Amino acid sequence: MMLTVVLLLVGGLSIDLWRAFSERRAIAEMAESSARAGANGIDLEMFDLTGEVLLDPTIARQLAADNLSEQTNLRFVTGSSIDADTDTVVVDIRATVPMTLLGMVGIGELDIAVSSEAEPRLEG
Repeated sequence: MMLTVVLLLVGGLSIDLWRAFSERRAIAEMAESSARAGANGIDLEMFDLTGEVLLDPTIARQLAADNLSEQTNLRFVTGSSIDADTDTVVVDIRATVPMTLLGMVGIGELDIAVSSEAEPRLEG
């Protein structure tokens, strides 16, 4: 009987942790995608004047927010923040993933926080 309980606990741990890792990876991809989209918010006027590649923070934040709102896997996301300056865009996403089998032993959910940073650059 005790062996059965231990096997259920180990099985629950592996299933729930695998789910948490999978969700974390998906959330990290969302943050990275949004940050890269924001890094496209280059200040074209400054580029035309000086040739320097800088971000327009307002445009960068808007591009990142638009990209994030288009993501389809937002079911566990509890909050996000987007910060931009002339050099970088930073996207932070927080999520809470409910545990299934581990909920029986008092671990009802797992909080996840990811951050991604991107900067503009010209290719070629």
